[in-house]
Amino acid sequence: MSVVLNSIVATALPALLVGMLWLVGWRFRTAYLFLSASAVGGGFTLLYWLILGKPDFPPIDATQWLFWLALGAIPIGWLAHIGREFRWMWTWVLLIVLAVAFVLLLRPLMVSEFWSLQAGVLWIVGLTIATALLMAGTASAGDRPGLGTPFLLATLGGLSAGALFFGKSASLGQLAGTLGGVVGVGVPIGFALKRFQMGRGAVGLTMMLFALLWATTLGYAELKPVTLALLYLAGFSLALPSAPFAHNWTPLMQFGVPFALVIVLGGIAFGISYASYSSGAGGYSY
Repeated sequence: MSVVLNSIVATALPALLVGMLWLVGWRFRTAYLFLSASAVGGGFTLLYWLILGKPDFPPIDATQWLFWLALGAIPIGWLAHIGREFRWMWTWVLLIVLAVAFVLLLRPLMVSEFWSLQAGVLWIVGLTIATALLMAGTASAGDRPGLGTPFLLATLGGLSAGALFFGKSASLGQLAGTLGGVVGVGVPIGFALKRFQMGRGAVGLTMMLFALLWATTLGYAELKPVTLALLYLAGFSLALPSAPFAHNWTPLMQFGVPFALVIVLGGIAFGISYASYSSGAGGYSY
């Protein structure tokens, strides 16, 4: 099977799964709280299997944790729909789960002494806090109706793919781009169903998966810290329409401002990775 055909299949089948689960869940609203996040987690594990093959358990490679973490994090998406007065509990759960996830992903770097213990701990703590804030801050984007949120996530996925690819991780770049394409199935759904919402859990879990891909490329390939920071900032832009100062924004501004920031920040991240790749040498790490 050619690379192009393989990429199409790896995007189409998970997108079909996600789209079907979202449509079924939207028809039966009580099930949507569970199906919206389950669709993202299930879609990512399917695309991982199609792109990288069946992972081992326990994993023999750090990137294989991505598959198992995506499955294990699905209940985190369910909890995103907890009542407003209990959302502080969700944030604490996020901190605990994310700390464990980043330890599993990045521990080999400390064991091999590629990272010092102090540097590894600082990275894990920083990534845990940043990702928890990213997920908690952007989850509200899942409550916005229409095609705006899935379009923004698909755009973020495309720019992430370029940044990771030129950060010398072809496979992780492909995963990021395909994840963006998979959640992008919400664009035609949102166009057809004007009141369609991705759901808080689906957005939160998508952001978590992006963050895990970014962090893995930082540790095991050559993604620069400044590029990582720009990708996080691009993700945070989805939270802006929910900020107090944005309550009077028009619908056009609620979409246009985050879109412009995703393009600018993600584009700069892409450009930095490309410039570093063009000036360097060596092959791909993953």
